[in-house]
Amino acid sequence: MTSEPAVPAPYQDRKTALIVFGVFELLLALLLAAITLLSVVTLLAVRAKSAGGPTVALWSVLVLAGMAVAAAWLGIGTILARRWARALNLCLGWIWLVCGLLGSLSLVWILPEFDRSMRLTAAQSGQHLTEGMMLAMKSSMIGMVLVMYVVIPSALVLFFRAENVRRTCEARDPVRRWTDACPLRVLGLVLLFGVGTLSVALLSPLYGRALPVFGHVLSGTPAILVLLAFAALSAWIACGLYRLKRSAYFTALGVVLLGGLNTFISFYGSNLIAYYEKLGLGRDELRAIESSAASSAAVAWLGAFGCFVLLCYLAWLHPVFGAAKTEK
Repeated sequence: MTSEPAVPAPYQDRKTALIVFGVFELLLALLLAAITLLSVVTLLAVRAKSAGGPTVALWSVLVLAGMAVAAAWLGIGTILARRWARALNLCLGWIWLVCGLLGSLSLVWILPEFDRSMRLTAAQSGQHLTEGMMLAMKSSMIGMVLVMYVVIPSALVLFFRAENVRRTCEARDPVRRWTDACPLRVLGLVLLFGVGTLSVALLSPLYGRALPVFGHVLSGTPAILVLLAFAALSAWIACGLYRLKRSAYFTALGVVLLGGLNTFISFYGSNLIAYYEKLGLGRDELRAIESSAASSAAVAWLGAFGCFVLLCYLAWLHPVFGAAKTEK
C-alpha cells in the first residue's frame, strides 16, 4: 500500500496586497529621486560659490540616490511577487525597525536641547512660546519619528513575514533565488555588512580628513587606508556570512566588539573638537558642539548600545554557524 503525497495546506493569495506595497515603494522611490534632484541643484549652486573637497551634502546626495534605486528595484520585485523581493523587504524592514528604535532613544537627549533651542530662538526674535505651543511642536516631532522609524518598518515586517505572503511569492515565483541560499536571519546581517562596505568606501574621501580611532584622530592617507581596509574586511565578512563560514562569523564578532569600544572611547568625555576642525566645520558650529558636552556622551552610549544589540544578535545566530563544522 503506497502512501498518498501530502497535499499542501490552502493559503490566501496576497498578490493584490503585494501590488499595493510595491506601488508604495515605487512612490517612495519617486519621492527620494525628487529630493535627490533638488539636493543636487542646491549643492551645485552652493559649490559654484565656494571650492572645496567632498562635503557631507555630497554624501547625502549619494545616499538618497542609492535609496531611490533600491526602493524602485524592491517595488518592481514586490509587484511581480518575487521571492528575493520578499526576503530583502523583510530583512531591510527588521534593520530599519531596530535602527529606528535605537535612534528613537536619542529623543531622551534631543528633546531637552530642542526645548531650550526653540525658546532661545523665540526670545531672540521677540516672541514667546507658550507651554501649549511647545507641547504641540514636541508631539509633532515625536509623532513623525515614530511613524518613520517604528510604524512603517513594523508594517513591512508584519506583512512580509506573514505565511500567506511567503506562500504567494513561492507559488508565483517557483524558481530558486539567490536569497534562498542563505537563512533569512543571516541574510539580514549580510545586508548590514554589505551596506557598511559601500558606505565606508564612499565615505573615505570625506572622513579621510579625520577618523577617530580609540581616542586618537587619524587624517590624510593613514585615515583613508584604514577606511578602505575596513571596507575590504566588511566585504569579506559579508561574503563569508552568506556562505555560512565560521571564520566570517567570529571575525564579525570581533569587528562589532572593537567598533563599540572605539565609539565609546573616542566620544565619551570628549567633544572631539580636533576631529570636527579637521572635517572643516566653521567656528559657529565648533562653538555649538563645544557647548553641548552631553551630545558626545549620547553618541558614545548610543553607539555602544547599538553594538551591544548587534553582539546579542550574533550570539543568537551562533547555532547556525555552529552547525557548519566545515568551511564552505
